[in-house]
Amino acid sequence: MKRRQFLQTTAVGLSALVFSRAPIRAASTAGRKQPTLVVIFQRGAMDGLAAVQPLDDDNLKRLRPRLAMSRKGRQGETLLQLDGRFGLHPAMAPLAPLFAQKKLAIIHGAGLPIAVRSHFDAQDMMETATPGVKSTPTGWLNRLLAQGLGNGGPFNALALSPDLPRAFHGPQKVLAMEDLRDLARTGARGGPVEAFQALYGEAAEELLAKTGRESLEASRILANLDLEPPGGIDYPSGAPATGLNQVARLIHADRDVSLALIPSGGWDTHINQGAQRGAFSRAAGNFARSIDAFWRDLGKKHQKNVLVLTMTEFGRTVAENGTNGTDHGRGSCFFVLGRKVRGGKVYGEVPKLTEKNLEDGRDLPVTTDFREVLAGAVRDHLKIDYDETLFPNWQGRPLSYLRRS
Repeated sequence: MKRRQFLQTTAVGLSALVFSRAPIRAASTAGRKQPTLVVIFQRGAMDGLAAVQPLDDDNLKRLRPRLAMSRKGRQGETLLQLDGRFGLHPAMAPLAPLFAQKKLAIIHGAGLPIAVRSHFDAQDMMETATPGVKSTPTGWLNRLLAQGLGNGGPFNALALSPDLPRAFHGPQKVLAMEDLRDLARTGARGGPVEAFQALYGEAAEELLAKTGRESLEASRILANLDLEPPGGIDYPSGAPATGLNQVARLIHADRDVSLALIPSGGWDTHINQGAQRGAFSRAAGNFARSIDAFWRDLGKKHQKNVLVLTMTEFGRTVAENGTNGTDHGRGSCFFVLGRKVRGGKVYGEVPKLTEKNLEDGRDLPVTTDFREVLAGAVRDHLKIDYDETLFPNWQGRPLSYLRRS
């Protein structure tokens, strides 16, 4: 193997880690299992009113004659009852039992506290947790690591995505890779790392040290792990399923994972959004099946230490457009899943969808600042007594949707 071939083959693995010049302050984990926060970012702006629809608001049926669904209809076309006030889209049926078991909660009307209709700007502001400021250099998850989270190991902070997400930008080290199997192949016996060392001998150690020994350590650990899902756990294909499966594999292997950020796509439903079938249903079904498979995969042994939190940059217009879709809006809904979630409840406020109650006469208003949801997870799940640098210039309070015992 030539040097150029090696570098091309392993570049994705050896450049995956973003290193800090300052050491991470490790939180004390003596006597307890490391808590894990898994964040799924639904990129493209999920329609919260399609996912979790008010049941008795005739305004929605008037504004969405083709998209609104009924509480009664043919099998597969009926909203799933949640709490008497809201119904869950049938494509998200795998989440309904978790809601009934009070392990899943929904925060409706959540989002940025300012109107931003650009996907890129809204995602940046949400991932930096600085609404109205696009120049913040660090992401909220990277700042969270600096608050004393985790042990600094190679899998402490994971971004299961092709690029390092904005939320993880900053000095603390993060492993960013769409599929950990790519990194595992670099560290396998007879793989590129071993071949390169055989060719270059002692000189290889000096060269590899420059790319980061921890990336090599991670590749060798992964080479000895089975990253395929176990029998009986049916993960769908693609994201977010691949990332969730690999987080589960690391947790089962007793590798500490404090933070994992996983993307979910397909939510920009301007055209052919559909009601029970269409673009929204496809994305929602993949999303729900992925979360359900991950939760069952964890089992009772690991569920108690894991919290899944979903977020999206904004919602969509209350009224449908002329192409059987919806346009960029404001409030949407977040999902939180965990053994300590005070679930079986829809938090937040969704007013009657009359014109006077809609923002700019067209959008579901944001009644819960997204930072309230993030702060609740940090305080009550990760047990981090964070300071003002985590959410700059925010004086709000964490939302209490978790039992604090």
